[in-house]
Amino acid sequence: MQGQIIRLSNIGVHGIDPSFAIPAPAASAILTIGNVIREIFPNNSRMTMHKMMSLSVTVDRTVTNEVYTAKFLSFLINLLTNP
Repeated sequence: MQGQIIRLSNIGVHGIDPSFAIPAPAASAILTIGNVIREIFPNNSRMTMHKMMSLSVTVDRTVTNEVYTAKFLSFLINLLTNP
């Protein structure tokens, strides 16, 4: 996707979780970031609290495919979980 435009929507700062956004005509993809919430998960017989947020990416399939999109999203998740 070299030379393409990826737009970012951070509607999560308004307390909204994203659904699927539609890229604007000049963009080939849009990444939507949801709000950060605290979730409780079991961890070795204990309950621990973790911060969670949702990410949604929508792409123009004439520019890229699902495999590349999944790799891109995995790359972002890895960066966020292992800074």
